[in-house]
Amino acid sequence: MATHLGKIEEAGLREGWPSEDGDFTPWLAANIAELAGALGIPLKLIERESWTGGRRVDILATSAGHPVVIENQLECTDEDHFRRLLVYAAGKDARTVIWIAASMDDEHWRVMHWLNRRNSAARFYGVVIKLLKIGDSRPAPYFKVVVAPDDMRERNTGGRAAFNTGLDRAENRIFSVWLEQKLRKKHDFHITDACGDRPWVRLDEPHGGVRYALNLQHPKMNVALQLHTDNKERTLDWCHQSYDRLKESKEVIESAVVLPSEGETAEWRREWQGNRGSDIEIHRNFDVRGNYESWGEYQDWVISKFFKLREVFEPRLSALLARE
Repeated sequence: MATHLGKIEEAGLREGWPSEDGDFTPWLAANIAELAGALGIPLKLIERESWTGGRRVDILATSAGHPVVIENQLECTDEDHFRRLLVYAAGKDARTVIWIAASMDDEHWRVMHWLNRRNSAARFYGVVIKLLKIGDSRPAPYFKVVVAPDDMRERNTGGRAAFNTGLDRAENRIFSVWLEQKLRKKHDFHITDACGDRPWVRLDEPHGGVRYALNLQHPKMNVALQLHTDNKERTLDWCHQSYDRLKESKEVIESAVVLPSEGETAEWRREWQGNRGSDIEIHRNFDVRGNYESWGEYQDWVISKFFKLREVFEPRLSALLARE
């Protein structure tokens, strides 16, 4: 019996956000990428508290250039918020309508499904927000999509596809929360990005435009060095030039980091995620799905591999930056 496993618990939403308008809405606006990841659609923030018809939409965003209205509440859905949602959708001529709540009333769930079947002009999403924690870890947000257009995958051609690891969203979230907790408690890392339902964590950046990421994409786990343009500190040319210099030592680096006898492989990508930069990943296959008792072992591997990757790359990165 695995006695080392933690217990997943649900925290009260007010522990994380005492008020909707003063706490949750600002947090959601700043973390809209997490909601976008859960829905599998691109979202770009336009404005908080956007006026329409004498009322204010909690969040106005765009998706593929079209208006998106987002209404949120930290209680169960109710008639007042539903009326507001429809008024906002009409006032902003929204193509995407998102309702976030602590839980969704059955009647509201049925109506939103009916709207998705009958209405081709707009897409309706219902999302339940939860806070999950393991032991004494900090609560982590979890978006559970309970209503979505039937053809959301086919219609999501303008943005990033929904992340698929072969695990369901709950498993993804549990895995990443557990990994984050282990990094914080055992190694005192600051996590810059624990990505919602996506089972990865990103660590503090040692240099501008450089970061490490620990990922799960069933059946592979990997640790990656990413040269990126996300925070605008670095250009794409800088990423490519740095990558080219590092790759000059490819054989030496791989001999120090990769253990083929353990099933480990390396992947070097000069073009990473379109025009975002370059990356170098070390992979190993693990039977993750449903094999919960071994998750701790798999996480220990990816953490230890990160330390090795950092040991090998940091002197080389410092030398590159010294030339600037």
